[in-house]
Amino acid sequence: MSTATKRFNLQDEMAISPLSRDYCAYSWLNLLDRLVLAAVFMFAGGLKIRDPIDFARNITDYDLAPEALVPIIAVLLPWWEVAASALAVAGRWKMGALTVLTGLSAGFFVLGAITLARGLSVECGCFGSMSERVGPVSLSVEAALVVLGALLLRWEIRCGRTREVKPR
Repeated sequence: MSTATKRFNLQDEMAISPLSRDYCAYSWLNLLDRLVLAAVFMFAGGLKIRDPIDFARNITDYDLAPEALVPIIAVLLPWWEVAASALAVAGRWKMGALTVLTGLSAGFFVLGAITLARGLSVECGCFGSMSERVGPVSLSVEAALVVLGALLLRWEIRCGRTREVKPR
């Protein structure tokens, strides 16, 4: 194999992998991304915690959850958002927190897509009483949050530091 072929293959490999070693050096970018994702969920969760009855109405409008589960979802879901956001920012259990936030975003995206496919016109409920109707804008926001969460998870897998457990 010639030197030119080797160089071409190396350049192709570097172009394919956005998480090269150079990317991993930018831990400030990871922190900034985590702050953005966490801020969105912290704000949204905080608004829903303030008014769980309004959030329960939003959940009921989707007509997907059994009535008996609506109050439980309306109370617990916002606290999950806030707790996962706090853990993601604090750097404690980052993988778990980012997995929860990304999973919530993916779930909200799917829920919005199902709602639009069913022809329902309901308030998103994402930001409590400040929510808009489910539509292309809310789906775009959720898609962006899914992508951001997935990139953060990938960064943690590829670049994150793992602690070695010393045997006793």
